[in-house]
Amino acid sequence: MIGVRESSPFAMDVGARYTADIFLVPEDPLGELPEAELNLRRFCFYRNRAVIVRVGEKERQLLLFPDVALTFLELRDAPRQLQWNNRVSLIFPESACRLSFRPENGTVECRLEEFGARLDSATCQANLVETTAALNRLVDEVLAGAVDSGYLTAEQAEQLA
Repeated sequence: MIGVRESSPFAMDVGARYTADIFLVPEDPLGELPEAELNLRRFCFYRNRAVIVRVGEKERQLLLFPDVALTFLELRDAPRQLQWNNRVSLIFPESACRLSFRPENGTVECRLEEFGARLDSATCQANLVETTAALNRLVDEVLAGAVDSGYLTAEQAEQLA
């Protein structure tokens, strides 16, 4: 399981296996996705797990597929954008929520917003270094899992990192 120290107000932890059969296998009938991205989506689908996001006292469950798989490139780029003091917004439409970050003076305002029929939000202030580390660990764990299980080669994972 990954995530920042338990005392940190922001965390993204890979959790238990998710086995509900409610999603379609990722395909690319038009051949628009690079092979590595399609294989990463397949890894997230076939090895699906919960991803628990904690913002302050609020926890929200996302999934590797479709949530992380469909926003992987934005998720991967988020730590670098935060280090450059750029705001980041990650939208997870299947789970009807948005995770946004606003860096300022070595801290980050983290906000988790639910939309749709359930309107709710939570905000916390977190350390910039710990927040970017949590995001990087999630990306690294997903890529390592895809390589270990044969969905990606080490070279493909390096391209996606």
